[in-house]
Amino acid sequence: MNLPGVVAILITFLVGLVMIAARGWSRRIGAVCLLGSLAAGGFFFLRDRRVASNDEKIVVGDSQQRVLALLGSPTEITDCTTGYGGYKRGQYEHISPDCAQEFWYYSFYFPQSFTYSFNREQKVVQKYVLTSP
Repeated sequence: MNLPGVVAILITFLVGLVMIAARGWSRRIGAVCLLGSLAAGGFFFLRDRRVASNDEKIVVGDSQQRVLALLGSPTEITDCTTGYGGYKRGQYEHISPDCAQEFWYYSFYFPQSFTYSFNREQKVVQKYVLTSP
């Protein structure tokens, strides 16, 4: 979850509402703030929805190109020693032995991540969803 981003979108939306009720030039600025916040919020909502709905279509053995075609660019690309949020993985975290690269798709609105591990041939060897309670 991107808490600062969500807060920024909400504040921009509220500022837009307040300014659109005013008179003169501030009404135009309010309209820009309002439309900008709606566009940004909609973009991230649709991205999160696309990733979540297409996750079921990806299976172990799919190519990296198929993942990119279905989900778009990942939020982060790491080697397999890096875990959620960029932290180094601990000794108790399971890592596929033939993992060479991982794609991380962090949700903007919810504390969750869709992760796809690839081997050297750029095939999916493991996929999982991390969700915070």
